[in-house]
This record gives sequence, C-alpha cells and structure tokens, in this order.
Amino acid sequence: MSPALALHFIALLFLPSLCQSLASSSRVRLITNKMCPFAQRSWIALEESGLEYSLEEFSLYGAGGKPKWFMELNPKGEVPVVVCSDGRVVADSERTLDAIAAHPGACMTMQQEDPDGLIQDWRDRVNQDLIPIGKRAVLAGDRESAFKLMRSLDSQVVGPYLAGDFSLADISIAPFLQRLESEFGIPDDCPRLKEVWGQLGKRPSIQRTIQSSWWWWW
Repeated sequence: MSPALALHFIALLFLPSLCQSLASSSRVRLITNKMCPFAQRSWIALEESGLEYSLEEFSLYGAGGKPKWFMELNPKGEVPVVVCSDGRVVADSERTLDAIAAHPGACMTMQQEDPDGLIQDWRDRVNQDLIPIGKRAVLAGDRESAFKLMRSLDSQVVGPYLAGDFSLADISIAPFLQRLESEFGIPDDCPRLKEVWGQLGKRPSIQRTIQSSWWWWW
C-alpha cells in the first residue's frame, strides 16, 4: 500500500471521532441538578434556544462533596453553571438566561426588546418578592401569605404572559410559579396569573424540565 493510500485510510478511520469531538466542543454545557428551580431556569432557556447542549448532572449534597472540576468552574459551588461554546463560564441563573439568549445561533422565539423596562421589572419582582416571600410561605405552610403574594403579582400581569409576549421574565418565574401552584394552587381571583401558568404549562420547554420530584428550598 502506498503511503498516500495509507494516510487516506487512517484519515477515514479517525475522521468520525474527530468530527464528534469538534461537535461536542461547540455545544453549550449545562452543569445542573434537575431538582433545583434556579437551574431549571437555564434548562428551559436552552430548550427554547434551539442550541445544541449537553446536560451534566451531579448530586450537590453527596457524601464526597462537590467535585473539584465543578468548584473550579464556580467557586461558590452553586448550580446552574453554563459553559458557552467559546469556553466562557457563566454562573447565576439570571445571568445564564441573558448569556443563552445572546449566544450565537440561539433562536429565541420570544420578546427580547424591553423599551418600557417591563421584562426587567418582572425579573426583579420575581427575585426580590416572589422567591423570598414564596419560600417563607412554603416552609411555614402559609397558604394565605402565598395567596396574598399571588394577588399582588396578578395585578401587574400584562397578559397573556407576564410582560405581554413570552420573554425571559416568564422563564425566570416558571420554576417558582410551578412550585407555588403545586403546593397551594392559584386562587380564583388571580385570573391573569392563572392564564400565565396555563400558557407556560403548555410550552414543551417547560414540560420537558418538570421533574416528578423537586426541591422546595431555594
């Protein structure tokens, strides 16, 4: 066999694995635990984006502690962590939403322009009001506090989603609204919030990320 022909056969032998390696390196990585509501935000966004991604899950509270490779990515030891295709590491769930939406190749079928600041207002409201108040209500089994919270949110809903069209604000609220709705239900005098959850619950990205069991603490 001539040297040129031998090289040709060697190239054919290794080309598939090389292509697979290059494809893997171009994917977004999501390091997560599927039961975590904050990490669920990033997972929903990736499902909505159409980007190729790999999902790497590990136990945050295993006997051996958090793996060294993960702590090197995020010294805080928290999920989610998103590694973009260019190697950039993004932690903090809200920051990962922005990074995924802006990632080259992302096809986010959602409202991204926010001239009136409604989307950002809702994201702030979710993080500053819904999460801490909702956590206290869940831990205390306080249905009335949860309903009071939901009524205050309902009055701010534009419809059919939080800020009108589907947006990052809806991804931000989805895991937490899911948990509140499962624990307490949404009161009948919150029709706008009920419509929001009705719309969100139909989206395949959210259906695919809901687990049969999840963490309540957040």
